[in-house]
Amino acid sequence: MVRNNHSNNRRELDELLRREGSFSNPDGLIKVLEYADIIANIENVIVVVSDMVSGKSHIVAGGFARNLDLGDYRQEDSIWEKRILSLMSPEEQEGKYLAELRFFHYLRRIPKIRKEDYYLVSKLRFRFADGEIHDVLHRMYYIFDYYCPLNFFLSD
Repeated sequence: MVRNNHSNNRRELDELLRREGSFSNPDGLIKVLEYADIIANIENVIVVVSDMVSGKSHIVAGGFARNLDLGDYRQEDSIWEKRILSLMSPEEQEGKYLAELRFFHYLRRIPKIRKEDYYLVSKLRFRFADGEIHDVLHRMYYIFDYYCPLNFFLSD
């Protein structure tokens, strides 16, 4: 049974991410979004770019977005992709936040030059547009030059 630390883990991760967030290059977000668009179209995934500076999420929808019936969902005024997360049970969300928090703490101990060698992979369960629960592969990368997390959601 998962303890209900949902708000605590998410709050702690939110504070840590926002504290670290800064763009050293003003064109950084544009470059990351261009990369996200290419990956979304090549891999047919949903890519979420969380901009720590503005506190927004940019959603780049590849073909997989049809499974979740996301329509024109392209931006969120939060670093959390709430509409996507709402398709998961509270227990799944808690597991995601806890894994990301552990990953974040792990990366903090690694030299900056090696951080880009790591990413988090997990299997999450989502309610698709057809009403059924399906496994989804989630990959998360941190882009440290621009300090923004990239979340990739694709069918398992």
